[in-house]
Amino acid sequence: MDSNKARVAVALLGDVVNDRLDATEALKAWPEVTQEDPLLQLAWHDLSHFAVDADIRARDPKYAEYQRDLLTNRIGEIRESYKFAGAPVLGPEP
Repeated sequence: MDSNKARVAVALLGDVVNDRLDATEALKAWPEVTQEDPLLQLAWHDLSHFAVDADIRARDPKYAEYQRDLLTNRIGEIRESYKFAGAPVLGPEP
């Protein structure tokens, strides 16, 4: 398990959740992960759904909230698993 890759993943996810980075761009910058990093693989999977579901989020605010919450929770899981802290992910302004 590579904590540097986890830090990059958390930063990318946080930027997406906070609308500082497009999910497609985050996927392009995603670190290469191995089978030893199942949580980072799962986070990539969640991010890929976020990238392709932009049209659904635009129509369905509850789904948008669900997806943002999922990514935010995944950030917490990665931080806990890799034992590092970070600034809280606040989400976009209402």
